[in-house]
Amino acid sequence: VARGWIGVSLRPIDEALAQHLRLDGLEGVVVQQVHPDTPAFAAKLQVGDVVRTLDGVSVEDTSAFIRAIGLRKPGEEVKLGLIRAGERRVVSLRLGERPGAI
Repeated sequence: VARGWIGVSLRPIDEALAQHLRLDGLEGVVVQQVHPDTPAFAAKLQVGDVVRTLDGVSVEDTSAFIRAIGLRKPGEEVKLGLIRAGERRVVSLRLGERPGAI
């Protein structure tokens, strides 16, 4: 079974982080690392990006986001609604195939 993958490490949003980033709520995930030569790298995701939506649907937490991406097929295009440096933006990327061992 091939699962979708974008190639990032994620951090959940807690109260302290939400306050530090001046977020309204705890929804979403923070990009902690962008791995080289991955769909996230090609789409120019950045450390510190706060992913709030996946194809217009709110991202609740890291588990839900990873599960939602994994249920999609490699090659599928998705739109991530995110906050970068206080600005809202949408980034499109084409999913890769999740490696067997990471």
